[in-house]
Amino acid sequence: MKYEIIWLVQASRELEDIKSYIEQDNPIAAQKLIDQLLNRVRQLAEMPGLGQVDDVVPELRCTVVKPNYSIFYRVEEESQTVFIAHIWHSARDKRNL
Repeated sequence: MKYEIIWLVQASRELEDIKSYIEQDNPIAAQKLIDQLLNRVRQLAEMPGLGQVDDVVPELRCTVVKPNYSIFYRVEEESQTVFIAHIWHSARDKRNL
């Protein structure tokens, strides 16, 4: 059974910020990355256990897209919902999540 995907406001903002930043230099690369991130989120609806429990933020799971971006999310089994919490570049400190 598919899980429902809910984007938290912060994650939506981070996705838009990533797109805007990359788009300045390369709109095609920006769209390609956004497509890859959105495809991974769609995969989470089918396989919410895809990511690992994060070592720094243990209440969230993390799945890596490309080597530089991670999707942080929380799974609520009872309601079968995946909450997308953050889209994070690896250069940023996870302790600020």
